[in-house]
Amino acid sequence: MPLNSLLVPTSICTERWAAANLASASIRILRGVAMLSERDIYATANVMMRRYGDDAAMEAAQRADQLMADGDMHGASVWRRVVSAIEELAREAPWEGEGVH
Repeated sequence: MPLNSLLVPTSICTERWAAANLASASIRILRGVAMLSERDIYATANVMMRRYGDDAAMEAAQRADQLMADGDMHGASVWRRVVSAIEELAREAPWEGEGVH
C-alpha cells in the first residue's frame, strides 16, 4: 500500500516516516503505532473538505473501509475519527442542548 501524503495515517508509520511526512503533526509513537492528536485529525478533516467538498466524509469513510479490508485496524480507526471531525465541521447548527461559545 503506497504512503502518499499526510492523508494516509496508518499503523505502519514508523518514527522515521512520521518525521519525514508528518513533520508538523503532533505525533506520539506508542508501541510502533503513530498516535495523531485531535488537532491533526481536524487539520486532515479540513484538507479533505477543501479537496472533496460535500464528498469529504464519503471519501474519508472509503479510506477507513479500505484500511479495514487491508487489516489495518488502527488506520481505519484514525479515518473514522476524520469522518467524525468532517461531520462536526460541516454541521450548520449545534446539537440540541449543546453549549455555544
